[in-house]
Amino acid sequence: MATPGPTQVPQEILLAGAQEMIHHRSRQMEDIINEINRELPDLFLTKQDIYILLSSGTGAMEAAVSNSFNRGDKVLVVSNGYFGERFTDICTVFGLEVITVSSPWGTSVNIEEVERAYKQHPDIKGVLTVYSETSTGAVNDVKVIGSLFRDTEVLVIVDAISGLISHELSMDDWGLDIVLAASHKGFMMPPGLAFVAIS
Repeated sequence: MATPGPTQVPQEILLAGAQEMIHHRSRQMEDIINEINRELPDLFLTKQDIYILLSSGTGAMEAAVSNSFNRGDKVLVVSNGYFGERFTDICTVFGLEVITVSSPWGTSVNIEEVERAYKQHPDIKGVLTVYSETSTGAVNDVKVIGSLFRDTEVLVIVDAISGLISHELSMDDWGLDIVLAASHKGFMMPPGLAFVAIS
């Protein structure tokens, strides 16, 4: 079946999963976790910590929304496909006022429309966007979006679940505040882990 993910898992990773289980409170596991924590930031090009969740990518999206905003806050969602719409749904469930900048599926969002929406709604608390929209493969220019909000109090939250590793992403240089990823896309691992980088 040809789907945008989960990606095919290389034999090396599959065979690693077949090894004898390591006790979660052992020194060996502690060393593995410390190594992962040292190396993960390099993939996001950040000096920030990365938090690992036992969840799907949607779990990371929900965590970012629920821990960043209060009910009634106004946010801007940049939407050009299924996962942009998912950000809108999650924000709505958490009681946020959602302003949407949309473009047709398969196209990238016009940055000038994002700028215009911010001028019309300078009280937004966050902008949420998908980097590489899994449903179509369309890529949004999160580097420019980050630069638009770099010197503001607006949080820039990026779903990079299918974008990280697959496309260039430099969290710190691009001024991104929260970047989300998951194990089953560019990492080429089985589903079940999500990664949240927070500035």
